[in-house]
Amino acid sequence: MLEPLPASEWNRTTAAHLLRRAGFGGTGDEVNALTQLTSEQAVDQLVDWEKIPDDTKEPEWAVPGHGDLVKDRSELRKMSEEKRKEIQQQMQRMQRQNIQNLRERWLDRMLNTTRPLQEKMTLFWHGHFATSAEKVKMAYFMWKQIDLFRRMGNGSYEKLLVEVGRDPAMLVWLDGNQSRREAPNENYARELMELFTLGEGHYTEEDIKESARAFTGWTVDRFQQSVRYVPQRFDGGRKKFLGDSGNFKDEDIVQVILKQDQSALYLASKLWTFFAYENPEPALIDSLAATFRSEKMELKPLLKRMFLSREFYSTKALQTQIKSPVQWWVGMLKSLDSKRSLPRLSTTILNQLGQNLLQPPSVKGWDGGRTWISTTTLMLRHNVAHMMVYGGTPESLGMGDLLKRFAEAGQDQKKKEAASEEMGEGTMIDENSSTMMEQKIMKAQKVMKRKAPGMVDVAKLAPADLRQNRNELVAQLAERLLLSSPSPSMLKKLQSSLADTDRVLNDEQVKALIYQIMIRPEFQLN
Repeated sequence: MLEPLPASEWNRTTAAHLLRRAGFGGTGDEVNALTQLTSEQAVDQLVDWEKIPDDTKEPEWAVPGHGDLVKDRSELRKMSEEKRKEIQQQMQRMQRQNIQNLRERWLDRMLNTTRPLQEKMTLFWHGHFATSAEKVKMAYFMWKQIDLFRRMGNGSYEKLLVEVGRDPAMLVWLDGNQSRREAPNENYARELMELFTLGEGHYTEEDIKESARAFTGWTVDRFQQSVRYVPQRFDGGRKKFLGDSGNFKDEDIVQVILKQDQSALYLASKLWTFFAYENPEPALIDSLAATFRSEKMELKPLLKRMFLSREFYSTKALQTQIKSPVQWWVGMLKSLDSKRSLPRLSTTILNQLGQNLLQPPSVKGWDGGRTWISTTTLMLRHNVAHMMVYGGTPESLGMGDLLKRFAEAGQDQKKKEAASEEMGEGTMIDENSSTMMEQKIMKAQKVMKRKAPGMVDVAKLAPADLRQNRNELVAQLAERLLLSSPSPSMLKKLQSSLADTDRVLNDEQVKALIYQIMIRPEFQLN
């Protein structure tokens, strides 16, 4: 299995498929540029992303201690309780604002990056090592973890696993910062094997207990926003783990795990499911895993073999994957040739669609697949498409219930935070001020009713010369928006929706055609 795709089968359809799956879609020009390369050159260009210049600037707050209003903690103890609480609330509010800013920046990067696979792999690792800002709370820690995935996402799997275990966000998320030799915390040890490397049934409870001892010693200093190793907290005794024994440290546990054949099978299956299709054939995964092991668990060779394989471009893979909310949103903006990510609106929409970046629903991440679509979320996708084409208000997206919950949150702090988060406000509420809450409600009401213009540049998507041939216009628009060749039956339906008397379509008719394409089932598939 996994024979290379023949050169004769590398064409616009397969190039567009690669761009959709190894990125977030693209424009017609981007597909054309990829088609001009060989499949090997195209895959190398995507996988070897560090060779492509990237001048993206990181947020100014992405440094330890930025925005800390009290540098000396002893000063807090000298303050009155009221003043101390006020300072703490200001710092918490700043953290929430920065986390929201991180979401917005990441979406903008997905849309405009010159390294699409880097951001797609970063998203994969975020779902794989699912860590939530809801518990971590520190924006700098969340940024460090996303930056870790971005830097090491196509490199050594072993090194990535070691660094994830020492990552401050992960240490907070799975309570590793509380682990010490007298009382090893087992959370990370359990999830490392169950969710990250092996899967259920390939380890014992004793393996969890023994490996947990090897992860002691690492702790988080929230005030300094740093991680440090404390030798006195480390359990240096002999440990028995997965059939091996020794005075194991964290990196030793990772090495023992990666010696298990199951570790290569597990990750190969997850990657294939994420990028290609669900329920992959066992022989296919065996072949991918063999490549992974032979290449010393380096990710680049695994990714290249996957993207160059004939199976990756088979009918089981083409247009069979339900788009995740992030893939759908970013892909839609790309297909409309937009460079604007609409930050506040985008995060609110994605939250409602079920994929709130930096806040996966559990340690298992997002379920994906068919769970992305329900009657409610499909209707919201249609409403968003309508607003993108014709313009409209957030209220017109069916988000009236959001505003109602926001207004009814009252003085209940947890409800206020949840409601404000859903509004994409980053929970920027003064917890002790009912006046501030009222101001927020008034602002939300105005935002909900504020009409935004449509995002469709009709002249760019349907130039005047193209409108002279209606059938050609329909075909080109469908291919551009779907980033794939439309079926004859789909073209027939779209063409039949146009009145025979309209030989040359005006702007409103073009918009109607674009909207019809964007609400078709094919537009929800990747």
